[in-house]
Amino acid sequence: LACASRSLRASEEVVLEAVKSNGLALEYALGDLKRNRELVGEAVRNNGLAIQHADESVKKDRGICLAAVNQNGLALRFAPEHIRRDSEVVFSAVSQNNMALQYA
Repeated sequence: LACASRSLRASEEVVLEAVKSNGLALEYALGDLKRNRELVGEAVRNNGLAIQHADESVKKDRGICLAAVNQNGLALRFAPEHIRRDSEVVFSAVSQNNMALQYA
């Protein structure tokens, strides 16, 4: 997706397929796509660290953050403070990767 044209990077259908195979492709999405909960959800289920490329409004979504830390506990680093204080999210993150505790 990094080398794709602007029109392809702005296409929900194209970006959705890209993040299904590599969640970090979310970085190259254009427009409102980084606010699209379905698309971000697919990205973080593929690679939890993709949450760092999501719009701030989506990062506030507990379900998105939980999916991210379930895939990669270190994604807790990119969650907003109120999510990092959520004991269930922190437990899930630490269960996946004990190094995530440093971000709680």
